[in-house]
Amino acid sequence: MSTAAGGGRRARRRRRNVPGLLIAVAALLALAMVLDVVVPAPDVPAAARVDQEPAAAGVWYCPAVAGEGGTGVLHVAAVGEEASQFVVDRYRAARVRADEPQTLEPGGEQVLKLDGRDATAPVAVRWTGGPVAVTWRKVGKDDRAAAAPCEPRPSPHWYIPGFSTTLGSTAHVHVFNPFRSDAVVRLLFATPDGPVALVIADNLLVGAGGTTTVNLGRYRPEEPDLGVIVEVLAGRVVAQGELNVTPPRRTSGSAGRVLLPAAPAPSMSWAFATATDDDDSDSWLSVLNPGDDVAAVEVRVSNPAGGGSSLLGEVSVPAGGLSRIELASASEKPEFGVSLVVTNGQPVVATRLTSRPHGGKQVLFGGAGASELSTTWALLGSGSQGNTGLVSVFNPGPEATSVDVVAPGAPRSWAGIEIGPNRRVSVDLTESRQPAGSLPVVVRAQGPVVADLRSSVATAVFRGWQTTGAGAAQWIGATSRPPVHRDPQLATDVRPPPEEVDNPLSGFQGLESISEPTGG
Repeated sequence: MSTAAGGGRRARRRRRNVPGLLIAVAALLALAMVLDVVVPAPDVPAAARVDQEPAAAGVWYCPAVAGEGGTGVLHVAAVGEEASQFVVDRYRAARVRADEPQTLEPGGEQVLKLDGRDATAPVAVRWTGGPVAVTWRKVGKDDRAAAAPCEPRPSPHWYIPGFSTTLGSTAHVHVFNPFRSDAVVRLLFATPDGPVALVIADNLLVGAGGTTTVNLGRYRPEEPDLGVIVEVLAGRVVAQGELNVTPPRRTSGSAGRVLLPAAPAPSMSWAFATATDDDDSDSWLSVLNPGDDVAAVEVRVSNPAGGGSSLLGEVSVPAGGLSRIELASASEKPEFGVSLVVTNGQPVVATRLTSRPHGGKQVLFGGAGASELSTTWALLGSGSQGNTGLVSVFNPGPEATSVDVVAPGAPRSWAGIEIGPNRRVSVDLTESRQPAGSLPVVVRAQGPVVADLRSSVATAVFRGWQTTGAGAAQWIGATSRPPVHRDPQLATDVRPPPEEVDNPLSGFQGLESISEPTGG
């Protein structure tokens, strides 16, 4: 009995000690938390990024489609110092049909016409070796043309200002999913009054290997100035906007079709090689601010009116909203360059639109600007035979620079063109000694510039278009990367099978974005 009593006393002592143990543990945890806050963690220097060579392979994605009754034209040009090999993938009914590989020598171009069923399907262009640039040009069944460079990669967000959904305007967003898994996106809208989020614009499905075309008038009708943000909820996509305007009968106004390239991210600066203002023409900027704070932007122009300051002034863009900036009477020249700089750290996205006369009609031109200046630009899609191409280069910087316009049959006068600070020049492609319907143009400058291309057809009023070129950063890729550290627990033998090493395009077959070639 005494043994049982002793055991009971020990059990009671253990039970009495439990609260004390819990208090001690809590105190130790509290002390650890205090030390974690009070004693700063030792500074660990960030690992230095590793330089890497320009990309030796890539993909261009072309989201827009010509539609029933229309035609598309794909311009592929080798813009490097080495020969390029490329393959065109045509996406139709969630299936991919790969063309035969083609080779381009440096400076060469391949023009592919897409009509019938191919005109209604998006395409991707895979390349290896020397880089290629790709521009997609479309002509609708209404004989209206538009053109824009394709996109080099998908993005979790796409930003597109410049839309209108008023009477006579049709605005679309083309969302292309070139991958094997379905994607889900939602649309957010930017207006001059601020952001608009609609439940019916959430959870839009974009099937694998296809394009979903969204009519914005169904979501925000009668909006004269509208911007759209495509937010990816699942999967990966590439987006592009399109605006087609026909003024109502017995009303005046510009008409035409424009492709509005989407920006994967907002930027602190934008530049446009060409804006227009005279008695019959005018240009304006559509500026989207996707942030939570008001953006303050300064607008400058080349050859300012009256010889005064190039600064037009500061404009506020509402948080999550859109502002329209008129460029009337900004420059003493009828055509001038424009640069936009954010002054308060809230990045934006900008598009330029222009109404100008052609063939007795007012024609609408438009397109995105450059968020990054470059010393090399590719400008594809126009020429000197059957159409007239005009290349314009704007130097928004404080120092003069020299420019070479490289194209087949280029005269000597296109080499070593001097452009002063905040000045621009233009080159008429009809001066080429090698007349052709399409002349691939590469602009090479000593300093950073922006370049665009305008095309017009004398016998077809609405076949004209204008677009900023593709800058070299789009095909070079990232110039550095974070360091890679080997995990000793992982296998290291990841070499491809020998048969793939000999095939310069075999690396693409392992990408999720590329399906195996299929028939018809």
